[in-house]
Amino acid sequence: MLAAERRFISGAAASTQLLYQTVFSLWSLSYSPQASLEMVNSKVGVIPKLVDILKTVSKEKVIRVTLATLRNLLGTGTASTDMVAAGIMPVLSGLQPRKWADEDILEDVELLISALQVNLMSLTSWDVYKKELSSGKLEWSPSHKSEAFWKDNHKAFEADGYATVKQLVALLGSEDPQTLAIACSDIAEFVKAHPEGRRVMHQYGAKPVVMQVLKHPDATVQKYALSCVQRLMVINWEYLSRAA
Repeated sequence: MLAAERRFISGAAASTQLLYQTVFSLWSLSYSPQASLEMVNSKVGVIPKLVDILKTVSKEKVIRVTLATLRNLLGTGTASTDMVAAGIMPVLSGLQPRKWADEDILEDVELLISALQVNLMSLTSWDVYKKELSSGKLEWSPSHKSEAFWKDNHKAFEADGYATVKQLVALLGSEDPQTLAIACSDIAEFVKAHPEGRRVMHQYGAKPVVMQVLKHPDATVQKYALSCVQRLMVINWEYLSRAA
C-alpha cells in the first residue's frame, strides 16, 4: 500500500473516531435535564447535526451513540419537532430493515419512530414547516408537495410582518442545491395559493434573487428556479398551468 493511501485511511479512521467521541460526549450529557435543554436550544443546531450524522455516516458505533442521544432528548423542549423538521423519519425508516450487530440500534430506531409518530399527530404541518425553515436546510417533506398544505396555510405566512416569507426568500442564498430547489418551489406554490402572493414576493425581493439562481449549475435547481420565475412574472398562473 502506498504511503499516501495509508495516511488517507488512517485519517478517515481518526475522523470517525473523533466523531464518535464527540457524539459520545453529547450522549453522556443528555442524561442531564439541564444539559439536554441546552443542547436542544443551542443555536448551533445540535439536533439537525445529529440527524445529518445518521444520514451520512455508516459506522455502526457512531449510529448507535447518535440514536441513543436522540432517544434521550425526546420530550425535551422542541426536540421532537426539531427531529421531524430535520427529516429524521425517512432516515429511521431506512435504518429499520438493516441488519445490526448491536440489538440496541433497532430498539432505539423503533422507539424513535413510535414516539415521533405520536408527536406528529399533535403537531400541525405548519409547526413542522416553520421549524424546517428555521433550520436553514430543506428536505422534500410532504408539506412542500401538498396542495392542501398551501391552501390551508398560505395566510399563515402573513404573521409577524411576513416573517416566514422573509425566511423563505433568504434561503435563496443557500449553498445547498436541494434547499435552493425547494425554496424556489415553495415560493412558486405561495404565489399560486395566496391572492397577493406575486406582489408580496416582489415586495420582499424574491424575483432578482431567483433570477440569479437560474444560473446555478445544478439542473434540478435550474428547473425549479425557472418555474418560480414564471410564476413571479405571469399574473394568470392558471393560464400558465393549462398551457404547460
